[in-house]
Amino acid sequence: WMASALPLLALPLFLIIPIIPRAAKMTALLLLSDSIVVVWLSILVNSALIRYALPIFPWLAICAALNLEGVYQWLAAHTGKGGKAVFFLIALLYMLGTRLPLIVRPVDNLPQRFPLNTFLGRESSEAFLSRNLAVYDAFQFIDAQPGTPHRVLSIGNEFRLYSKSRIDGIYDVAEAHQMVAQAQNPANLAQSLAQSGYDYILVNQPEIDFRRWKYFDPYPLLQNSDFLDSYGNLIFAQKGIYVYR
Repeated sequence: WMASALPLLALPLFLIIPIIPRAAKMTALLLLSDSIVVVWLSILVNSALIRYALPIFPWLAICAALNLEGVYQWLAAHTGKGGKAVFFLIALLYMLGTRLPLIVRPVDNLPQRFPLNTFLGRESSEAFLSRNLAVYDAFQFIDAQPGTPHRVLSIGNEFRLYSKSRIDGIYDVAEAHQMVAQAQNPANLAQSLAQSGYDYILVNQPEIDFRRWKYFDPYPLLQNSDFLDSYGNLIFAQKGIYVYR
């Protein structure tokens, strides 16, 4: 959302600005055309993967910069210092307007969004991640167990970074989803997990409670509280994150 205005700013208006060299116009137009093709292919393959087209935004930014440069030069030639001041004010308003998703969030989230203490060396990266990423400590705990890498059935979490183990979310990993959804009974599910090489089950309870339609309702066996008690051994519990062996 913060870059949502960029495609509009990148419209090829620079093609009609005389001050911009022809080579720059052609290069920018080629980059813009390639970007459009990438977005179109992403939507064609899977609209849910449109976020993977974000690397094209630097090329859009180049086209937008050419447009802004043309406007700036025109204002400088026709209005002098006053025009430059107006341009600078408009640029500030644009930057402020495109940062609304950050601005409207609570002030107490500022340390999480801008890790200044980590940048200044006053807080380690590990401490920052432990404080702000609920599953981080659980990941580190699992990785510290003998026999790394492990295979983990993850319920209520699809996050995979900061772990050497294989994290299979039941929502986005087809094998894990089918195994849990199609299990006939708790014993059958436990046997399937063992045969597939799963070592641990990670449960993000706050996320499950918040999105029951996603992690609870589609899986009748997970509604059976006896499953984990009967076939799992609780070895980690912190911040609403539970890990069962």
